[in-house]
This record gives sequence, C-alpha cells and structure tokens, in this order.
Amino acid sequence: AVLASTSIEYFEVIVGTLRAGCCIVPLSPMSTVEQLRGMIDDSDSRALFLGGETGASLAPVLPQLKGL
Repeated sequence: AVLASTSIEYFEVIVGTLRAGCCIVPLSPMSTVEQLRGMIDDSDSRALFLGGETGASLAPVLPQLKGL
C-alpha cells in the first residue's frame, strides 16, 4: 500500500511495485485515519510506503495494523 501525495517518488513506487510483480494499493491522503486502517487491513497489504507528512497521520494506528 502507498500513502503519499502525488510526486515522482509516488510514481516510482507504483512502477517499481508493478515491475516486481506485486499489486499496489493506492491510499488517499484525504481519508481519515480509521478509513486508512480499514483499507490497509482489508487489502492484506504486506508493506506500506509512506510519503512526507501523510505518513505522520498514521502514527497512532501503526501498531494496530496487522500483517505489515
């Protein structure tokens, strides 16, 4: 899963993930923390790429995320 603002690094994560043969789960920075937690858990994501300030919003729920 990736949570970041649109940037060249965001594009690189998406292309790199697809080239590695994995599935990407793009997450919206406009979602609430609880919505993000639910989407990450429901998608069975194994890795989470965070960009800049968007990642700081998830800090309170990171320990609750299963499977990362």
